[in-house]
Amino acid sequence: LDAPRGTIYDRNGIILAEDIPSFHAYVAYQKWIQGADSEAATQAENDSIDLISQIFSIKQDLIRKTITESQTNQTDVIVKTNLNDREYALFNENASLLAGFYVKRGFKRHYSRGSTLSHVLGYTRLLDKESDQTILAQNPTLHFNDRVGKQGVERYYESILQGEKGTILQKIDALGTVLEEKETKPIQKGNDIYLTIDIVLQEKVESLIKDHVSTMIILNCRSGEILACA
Repeated sequence: LDAPRGTIYDRNGIILAEDIPSFHAYVAYQKWIQGADSEAATQAENDSIDLISQIFSIKQDLIRKTITESQTNQTDVIVKTNLNDREYALFNENASLLAGFYVKRGFKRHYSRGSTLSHVLGYTRLLDKESDQTILAQNPTLHFNDRVGKQGVERYYESILQGEKGTILQKIDALGTVLEEKETKPIQKGNDIYLTIDIVLQEKVESLIKDHVSTMIILNCRSGEILACA
């Protein structure tokens, strides 16, 4: 079970970045490892990939690459993150034809003030094993389905903001029906962070600068706390 990242607040408790519920589409590794053992099975797989391609507007080559990745790493892999209402509805309408794919609830990062302070907050994206070696060294339990901070506060305080996944144990019959379920480890949300930034003052600063070539930094001369910067 995915865990939400910690929330980032300004000095007055105004939310700047938070995790909100979302839906992601996955390749089901266990459904693809057997491979197509007949012409009919091969056609069904091809039809499933074609339909997923249409629903999510993703090239079939990229979908096949994701399937190969899931088989290589022996784990389910995200095909599409943050499904919109149309994509979610179309997937559910065609679920019986989409063997090998499923949708699961997760989270996405929401920046309540839009692009304001984006140069400080940074952003998150799915883990990349090659470019995120430092993050992996700090938290080896992460894998490429997980979101991590890439720049700014999101990256610098990754170890604080990243939550701990929960787990559930399920008993499932041959048709995939869940017969029994129990939680074996609860989800632990990431720790929250309060910045010294005053977001109202920050918005004023950015509105003054606009497209001018200039820099403005406002700080508390007694404590050194940065109140706004752009």
